[in-house]
Amino acid sequence: MFALLAGILLMTVSCSGSDDPQPGPVSSEMILSPQVITNDYRGGKNIMQITTDEAWKAQSPVDWLEVTPSEGTGTTKVTVSCQKNTTLRDRNAMIRFTAGLKTKYLSFHQTHKADTARVVSSRVIIGNRAAGEHDSIEIVFNTPATLRTCWMTDENGEGISTQSVAKYDMDSCRYRLAIGTIGWNINCDLEIVSNTDKIVTKDRLNFTYYDHRNILVNAEEGESVSYSVVSPDKKSIWVSVTADKWKNGRNRIVQLSTDNLEEIKSVDIPWGPRYLSFNPYNGKLYVLPYSGSPVIVSAAQLCVIDSDAGHIVKTVDIETSPLAHPQQPTDFPDEVEFTSDGLGVLRLRSSDGNACEWRWIDSADDDRITLSGYEWHEVNFDHIYHNFDYSRIYTTDRYTQYIDTRYVNRQHRTPVLLQIANKFNSDKYYAGGKVMDLQMSPRANKYFVCTAPGSQCVVSLDPIGYSEVCEEEARGSKCAWDELVTDRDYVWQVCKLGQYYGWLHLFDMTSGKPIFATIHSFNDVYHNPVIKCYHLPASDKLLVVGTKGVWMLDAKEMKRKAKG
Repeated sequence: MFALLAGILLMTVSCSGSDDPQPGPVSSEMILSPQVITNDYRGGKNIMQITTDEAWKAQSPVDWLEVTPSEGTGTTKVTVSCQKNTTLRDRNAMIRFTAGLKTKYLSFHQTHKADTARVVSSRVIIGNRAAGEHDSIEIVFNTPATLRTCWMTDENGEGISTQSVAKYDMDSCRYRLAIGTIGWNINCDLEIVSNTDKIVTKDRLNFTYYDHRNILVNAEEGESVSYSVVSPDKKSIWVSVTADKWKNGRNRIVQLSTDNLEEIKSVDIPWGPRYLSFNPYNGKLYVLPYSGSPVIVSAAQLCVIDSDAGHIVKTVDIETSPLAHPQQPTDFPDEVEFTSDGLGVLRLRSSDGNACEWRWIDSADDDRITLSGYEWHEVNFDHIYHNFDYSRIYTTDRYTQYIDTRYVNRQHRTPVLLQIANKFNSDKYYAGGKVMDLQMSPRANKYFVCTAPGSQCVVSLDPIGYSEVCEEEARGSKCAWDELVTDRDYVWQVCKLGQYYGWLHLFDMTSGKPIFATIHSFNDVYHNPVIKCYHLPASDKLLVVGTKGVWMLDAKEMKRKAKG
């Protein structure tokens, strides 16, 4: 029995001394507070707390979130810094926190700035219609957007037709709209919808087709531009402004810089000025009156201007010729041009414009005016032109227009007839058309002539000959030779097609082809008929003079787009 009890006791003691592991202390729970953070698009710093008794670490999966500190031990306040959201979308991230074997996530949400579309830039893009391109406008937005409406008007409030909207390069948010007519100014009223947030905004844009312009006149006071001439050094342009005699306008000539069309000086004229001409002999500017108009102050005299000083040097009276028609006395000077040695041809008109006469004016003899020796019905010059070196004065006949051309100078007082019509052998040229414009070449004895309804050619005078004939619209044309292109005959032409718009052409007359063309509203019959055109070689710009003022266009850019 004793042995049995001893065995049981031994077994009991052995069990109580077992090596089995005992339960240890329980680890603490990891708590994030808050568990969700929301920031607006501006970003910033956010304070949160991690509660734990253990060492912990934090890891951000994105570079726009930063946790400071990113590791520690025990309960700690943590700063979560968020950068500004410059994207067009909300963004989300899960920041991972670990402590021992435990993992928890902080949910971070950041909104984007409300997507309001606005115009970053806009411009006119000139297309070459001779090469099948349309003129267009380009609009660049700060964000992808949709044009809900786009209403275009010119500066007179007339609606402008547009082609279908062409979207392209939407990552850069660009739109291009082809338009039917480009004018002096285009106003564009837009209604824009941002593609992301569908926010609607409105904007008004103004597009200019020109580099510079100067509106010289006050139409309410009856003023209008009547003529212009570029100075011999091409650094300025003189413009005559004529006023209605029953209103408050000023009769004056104005000098503008050809750099930016800013006004340099102005000279008041005692009557309505029209024709302007520089005299190469004395460097003076000759101003002739607006002949016989019932609403404009006219005069039987001309003014000589010192263009440098900006004042009238003298006024020369015109006496009625004893050879003039008794019912149509030609008292009003209409045009004048001079040779380099000072001999000038002065063309006179009657008050009703039906009778013409021409006389000599000699600047080498104090601008003395003498009769030409021809009766009033003989050799009726229609217009007068000086050639490239001022050695001759060329004329076209009043009734036969371009067919008969003559020239005079101090050595040839009797007009020398050049029978151009007999040399003409092209059936393309519309011989019966009225001459719209005739411009002498700046380099040789030849001229560009265009007649309505649509024929252009270059006439060579030494020897007599013709270029290829170009058949394009010519009504209402005003033209200018391009002075930078010397190996070919390049000529610019602005003409009208209808009441409100026309063509701007660049002709390569050596081949007889238009190489650049765009539709414009320069030659607006009702608002702004074109008077003159000039090419400026120093800046490669094109000046267009209308009854309102002067516009400067980029000839270089248009030539860059000319087809070869």
